[in-house]
Amino acid sequence: MTTLIPVMIGAEETYNSRCREIERFFEMLQFMRDNRDSRLCSSPTVEEDLSIYVVGRDLEKTLRASAYLMLYNLVEATMTNAIDAIHLHIAGEQVGFDELKEDLRRIAIKGLRKAVSSSTPSELLDVGVPISSALIWLGFDKKDLFSGNLDGRLIKDTAKEYGFELVNHDKTASRDGARLLNVKTKRNELAHGGISFEDCGQDTSVDELVAIFDEIKVFIKAVLDGVSDYLSSKGYLHVDNASSAAEENLSVE
Repeated sequence: MTTLIPVMIGAEETYNSRCREIERFFEMLQFMRDNRDSRLCSSPTVEEDLSIYVVGRDLEKTLRASAYLMLYNLVEATMTNAIDAIHLHIAGEQVGFDELKEDLRRIAIKGLRKAVSSSTPSELLDVGVPISSALIWLGFDKKDLFSGNLDGRLIKDTAKEYGFELVNHDKTASRDGARLLNVKTKRNELAHGGISFEDCGQDTSVDELVAIFDEIKVFIKAVLDGVSDYLSSKGYLHVDNASSAAEENLSVE
């Protein structure tokens, strides 16, 4: 069973809340599919008459297309918080630069270069923070992590870059994240005006959207559990330091 690391609570909550949002939205889409003369109604007060709006076919298409934005939102929000949790955890553990595994050192150096190019030397460090620790978070900004380009391949590349692995899961159920590429492509086409919402929704069924959602949930949960295992096992440490940490944990147990 995966141990939930405190800094991962935010990522888990984001995942769960965005999933609930999508589930509520899909309940409405499924209702409209099953009731062709669908009507949206407002709840009347005693003084008011019932207000009704008939949902036409074109609006249904627009709503189906909007689901791609919600699906992508789930993926990027969860992944952003998961990677942010890695940096928060390492900073909280006060791990020094020389204690990190080589992959993390490269990430830290890349962040340092960015920080140096955009700041004056006096702005880089807080007083009293050791440079070996500061190197880990300098230049890191979770807002710049993915910028609308997240798909299954980039998630796996990011996992490789940080050195964590997705936990073993049913890859038949997740399709190993393959359809995240389609979600990213549709999201970007809609966001940048390459396709209209009605045209996008024309080619998308509710059942297909639900199937994609089910696959994404399994895949992203495997990522979250993989990050939790990575932090729990101190997989970010250089091999010698990691071995020492593991021995310490065993002695405590």
